[in-house]
Amino acid sequence: MREAALSFFLLLITSCSIQDYYHGYVFDAETGKPLERVQVRESLTSGAKYSYTNKNGYFKVVNKQGTSSDLVFLAKGYKADTVLTRWSQHGELLEHTFTESKSDTVYLDASP
Repeated sequence: MREAALSFFLLLITSCSIQDYYHGYVFDAETGKPLERVQVRESLTSGAKYSYTNKNGYFKVVNKQGTSSDLVFLAKGYKADTVLTRWSQHGELLEHTFTESKSDTVYLDASP
């Protein structure tokens, strides 16, 4: 009975995964104004998560803990951009950061 209780407890702990996410801001490279309705998606071929920026240019894309993907930014009238990401884990905290420029901000260039 004690072994069964211990097994259940371990299963419960490992199945209670903490959701983590990518988040940041998207701005127009020329004007510096926040861009709304930019699609931000993982570059995975299947099961990619995505979201859209709000009026402040803020986005948040939920990600499965322990996985990492580059992010693709798509907006009408702007060049598509892909940002490389990396993740690091410190105890229970898993965080994603952009590998280029500021760690939470992307600037998109207008299409010609």
